[in-house]
Amino acid sequence: DFDTLLAQALQCQPQQQPQQQLFPWRLQQTPRCWGCFKSIQLTEVPQWQSWLTEQGVALRTQLLRSPYGDQAIFVSRHALQELQGFAEWRMLEDVDLVKRLNKLSPPAILPKPVVTSGRRYKALGFWRTIIVNQAIMLGWSVGLQQDVLQGMYDAVGKGRRR
Repeated sequence: DFDTLLAQALQCQPQQQPQQQLFPWRLQQTPRCWGCFKSIQLTEVPQWQSWLTEQGVALRTQLLRSPYGDQAIFVSRHALQELQGFAEWRMLEDVDLVKRLNKLSPPAILPKPVVTSGRRYKALGFWRTIIVNQAIMLGWSVGLQQDVLQGMYDAVGKGRRR
């Protein structure tokens, strides 16, 4: 079952917390069929950039229920089948999936950040990466097509800092 698989996956985490804290949604009336870690912790970038990113992502996740794929989104098989899977796009497939998952239930948010690579932030520059990501999200929200958004993303990647 979903809780058992998640518990097994989390056993490899170095600092275990009591099960009641790791699985708070069990105590609530609304069943949860998906979730994520509360934020991300970037590697390969200065500490202040990692901290600022962690705080911003945690705020977005908590207020908007909009985690991204780098937050280690987990989904029950039943929910994924009900949604007929996820879009096989090169980008934003996680955003689309989360939008649809939120219609089934709110996410279970695990209380720790997950560690993820900050190499894109390092390659493009911290502020430039944030601006590009937000521009792509704005384009997505106003209905720009996938290929246009992908072109924007690819064009910025070609202009990496040296």
